[in-house]
Amino acid sequence: MSTKKNGTIRTQRLPKDLLDNPFQIDARSSWDLLGYMVAYLEKLNYYNLDNKIDGNWKKLVENDPVIYAVIIINTPTTAITKLLDKSRTNKDFIFNKEEVLTLLTDWYKQIVRWQYDLLNCGEKHLGEKLKKLIRDVLEDEKSKVEKILGSPEEEEKELLDAADTLYKIILHIKDFTKSHLTESMFRKHTHLPHNAMYIAFVRLYKIVQDKLNSISRRHLDFYYKDILQQKPLEGRNTRATLVFELLPTEAQTLIDKGTLVSAGKMFGSRNEVHFKTDKPLRVHQIEISEMQTLFFNTNPYLNIGTDQPVISSVQKSALLSDGKMVEDKHDWFVFGANKETLQNTVIDPKKSAQLGFIIGSPVLALEEGNRSISVHLNLTEMSAKESLLKLVQQIQENKKITLEHAFAEVFDNAFNTFYTTEKGWVPFSNYSATFANNTLSVHFELQKIDPAVTLAKNLSPTLQWPSIKILMNEYAPIFAYPFLQNIALETIRIDVNVRDMRNLALYNNVGKMPLGKSFEVFGPTPSKGNFLLIGKNELFRKNVETVAFNLHWETIPETYGGFTTYYDGYSKEVNNKSFIVQLQALNNSYWVPLEEKAIPTAHLFSTEKCTTPEGYESEILCSTTTLTIPNFESFDTSLDFNGKEPLKYEVNSQSGFFKITLAAPSFGFGSDIYQQEFTEIATYNAKNKRQVPFPNKPFVPKLKGVTVNYSASDTLYFDSNPPDGVKSEKNLGEFIHIRPFGYDVVIAQQKVKQNLLLPRYDAQGYFFMGLKKVTGPMTVTLFFHFLRSGTTVKIEKNSLVWEYFHIDGWKIFTPEQIINDGTGGLTKTGIIELVLPAPEQTIESVDDSLFRIRIATKKAGQHYPKIKGVYLNAVQARCISEEVQVLGATLPPNSIDTLVQKNAAIKRVFQPANTYAGAMAEKESTFYSRVSERLRHKSRAVAAWDYERLILEHFDMVKVVKCTNLGANFHPEPGKVKIAVLSKFWTNDERYYFKKGTLEAMQNFLQQRSNPFTSIQVINPTAEYLLVNIVVVFKAEDRGGFYIDELNDAITEYLSPIKNIEHGMGGIGGSVVPNMVLSYVETLPYVKFVRMLSIEHIVGKTNRTYTYDDYAGGAAINATTPWSILSPVKCHHIIAAEETTPIATNTLQVGIRNMEIGLDFILKDDPVVFPSMMMQAPKKKAKDAIFSLKPKKEKK
Repeated sequence: MSTKKNGTIRTQRLPKDLLDNPFQIDARSSWDLLGYMVAYLEKLNYYNLDNKIDGNWKKLVENDPVIYAVIIINTPTTAITKLLDKSRTNKDFIFNKEEVLTLLTDWYKQIVRWQYDLLNCGEKHLGEKLKKLIRDVLEDEKSKVEKILGSPEEEEKELLDAADTLYKIILHIKDFTKSHLTESMFRKHTHLPHNAMYIAFVRLYKIVQDKLNSISRRHLDFYYKDILQQKPLEGRNTRATLVFELLPTEAQTLIDKGTLVSAGKMFGSRNEVHFKTDKPLRVHQIEISEMQTLFFNTNPYLNIGTDQPVISSVQKSALLSDGKMVEDKHDWFVFGANKETLQNTVIDPKKSAQLGFIIGSPVLALEEGNRSISVHLNLTEMSAKESLLKLVQQIQENKKITLEHAFAEVFDNAFNTFYTTEKGWVPFSNYSATFANNTLSVHFELQKIDPAVTLAKNLSPTLQWPSIKILMNEYAPIFAYPFLQNIALETIRIDVNVRDMRNLALYNNVGKMPLGKSFEVFGPTPSKGNFLLIGKNELFRKNVETVAFNLHWETIPETYGGFTTYYDGYSKEVNNKSFIVQLQALNNSYWVPLEEKAIPTAHLFSTEKCTTPEGYESEILCSTTTLTIPNFESFDTSLDFNGKEPLKYEVNSQSGFFKITLAAPSFGFGSDIYQQEFTEIATYNAKNKRQVPFPNKPFVPKLKGVTVNYSASDTLYFDSNPPDGVKSEKNLGEFIHIRPFGYDVVIAQQKVKQNLLLPRYDAQGYFFMGLKKVTGPMTVTLFFHFLRSGTTVKIEKNSLVWEYFHIDGWKIFTPEQIINDGTGGLTKTGIIELVLPAPEQTIESVDDSLFRIRIATKKAGQHYPKIKGVYLNAVQARCISEEVQVLGATLPPNSIDTLVQKNAAIKRVFQPANTYAGAMAEKESTFYSRVSERLRHKSRAVAAWDYERLILEHFDMVKVVKCTNLGANFHPEPGKVKIAVLSKFWTNDERYYFKKGTLEAMQNFLQQRSNPFTSIQVINPTAEYLLVNIVVVFKAEDRGGFYIDELNDAITEYLSPIKNIEHGMGGIGGSVVPNMVLSYVETLPYVKFVRMLSIEHIVGKTNRTYTYDDYAGGAAINATTPWSILSPVKCHHIIAAEETTPIATNTLQVGIRNMEIGLDFILKDDPVVFPSMMMQAPKKKAKDAIFSLKPKKEKK
């Protein structure tokens, strides 16, 4: 066979003339022989009883339907054939019209006679078919001929057309008669004896005829099988994976090596098909309760300004929960992603994984008021520099912006923030973030109308304190997780500032004062020692730094000078500074500070400067007085979380109250002085004519309300040993990591487990399993059933990390614990054997009874295959049945379901996947092809033909192979050979490539059979993509897109590198001409005509760089390398146009309906136009872009 430049396809290996020799010694068919017999009988006269000729012997046999069908087939058409041949070869041919008319009439009558005779002899099938043909076609043709006779000017042409049509009808009748004769008529058993004898003779003669015609084949067999002693390869038994299930009452059982299982009788076998297990298996009563995946998507098409792509989203999938399927198996990828995941920038809310943290602290108990919260994350210098600052600085440099702007781009929308309320988590309306001195600060504001921050109940996880939750926002323009994933913390400081807290407990020396009503602050006769109590439990449950009491006065002296003027008539000097109060707090039933000199004091009234109408400087009293304790920590109060609500002041109250005591002046507000002086003035006025004015009544201060402001803080230390001088209760808060499938408590009950800000995931993808009923150290087998994938070729060996959860975290399985990995690192279907440690060392918490396993990969997670199922207690078995029809045959899933010898502990045995690794006995055609090739190449690789045939012979998974010594520039490279191999599993939807190990095996195989000085490299072909842009007019209206889909499939099939190698448009290193595609499309039955067609040739250079060309007309599209294949995209750009609708002759607007990022979605500045259909010389363009959107220039 001649070698094609685009390789050799497996189905073309067999030389055409080796077995199917077109020359035959006796090529007569059965109907030829029967026809000869009928013709001979027609020559023999029949003599009647009077010894006179009375016809011939043909009538003896023609009543048999088989014989009559043979008569129809062998009826000569010589006259009509000569007429038509002469008319075609000689334009001036003159014929006798009457003779032609008689010829046509005779044939019409003959066909009608055939129909009646067939029905009369019992052949209804052919008779009815002829009857329908006469009714639907022949009658119309006969009517046309009769009309022709009335139009002499058109008789000649019309008669010839009628003769041509009649000739086609006759051939059609003969064809379907032959088909029917072959399929059914020879099988009838109703023939008359003499006819049966003729038919039997023909059938027996066929045996002799076949032997005569097979002399070349028998000679070939003699040489191959007798002389060369070659035999067809025998079949190879298949293997199966079996899964055993225990009865619920059994804990375990042993399946011995060699245990027999049965698939029953299969493929017409006489005996049951048996399989025998390869090794012993300990079956345990364990179950797979949970399966989950987690994928950190680093989208190469998203450029946020960093030097390299970073994590852009996190995708989780729950496959199993409590043993039940959660997600459809369509999305069961090993690590939850495939290549489309990287290209898809749309986030699925159902699969969006939560990553973040919860900060809980007593300082966050904020019931009311205007509340400001600041969370200061103090980062270690190393992690801040190597992680956060490094990436932000890259954005700054690459985008040419300030560091502040770069930081704002990352963190302005980086978080989703929440706080706890009685009803659960409530989102903050907004937040702000700043960064300085290795501290990332997040600020929140709550208004008076916002609900109280308090401890929420019935949340998961259970919280100890009011809390703030900060989640990474996947919908942000920049996903912040990669900036923070490696951040280590020194401390978290929480600062709160509360203003206008009003819901207070107020008492004075008279009793409890009502809220919302004015009251006399120190009673009706305020004296030294009178007091006001202000109670609020919130202030005694956190580390308050400052506290301020705002006294809102209802009545104060409004005159200039204030109390100086008001008390001007008193004998004692009183001014605005005369009234002094002491501030204390109740701690453990004592008012602190205890020492008099340590008690802070403050002026009861505040003043502000003013000017009198006369122009004198003066002062007036303020309507509000703020009494501040600037350093409340000096009170050394202890935290009290036992205070009851509502707060009441009682004799045995322990804490919760502040006390404001009137300490000066000694006469209070002058009640006693007023009585004394009033009496004296009244007596004086009674004795003297000159009256002395009475002094003002003593002032009784009255409040219309009290509010409290305070600031407090709390610090979480991520060092197990807080700095010296820090109280133990300072680390009372909690810090919790939020993981996609749960939570990790980092700080709780003053214990610190780690210092990371976020849960750390160093790998790209994770696969989690939770095993139920693991009761002790045991060896388990896991069968992973995968859907075959072509992308696993991009996975490196030993790239997986197997771990199990220990009480202190994830522990790596040692090599001794992974006994066997038959999956090749989860790249193919197989069994994995693991040794599990004792469960009491691995449970995550008291409530968690699952033994947790996770598998991690650092890269190429999107290339792992799709999971069809995961099963426990699996073992391999080998078929031991030797019957020919069973040997090598593939058994479908669940064929094996019976133990030959019953086991009382086993509930059932089943086979979850097809049997594998078998081979049917070598076909005859393959045998001759193999031996023929062996005689030519002699198991030595010299010519390209040899390399290709050796690969196809010894590696049955290869569909197409091409050998070349050309380099990437199509120049010969002496001493070098490249072998490009295309897998039989390659499809347009799943581009399957061979793994590195398989390619190396092929390379070593060829190297042993070639010149040792020849450098051989076996490679996968490089895919280059063809996108057809077409405007087409269909024959029928396409309402539902049916014809568009049909045409898309037809174009894809036509351009397939496997299908089209036969007509030279594809294969490996092949070429495509747009005009040939156009011609093919126009031959489709539903296409009326094509208005425009061009093909885009797209070649990916890197993740972000592509070249593309536009081709139309006769310009050939050639692969850019000798080992490239031209592969059609899944969806072409097809526009269905109306026949009458005008359309531009050289442009076509291109949308993004079915474009694929990284394939035909390429961004560019040029306008998008459709190339004209003129032949064009392509121009290559390379583009570097975030996305890839097709740009096209109109070519002139």
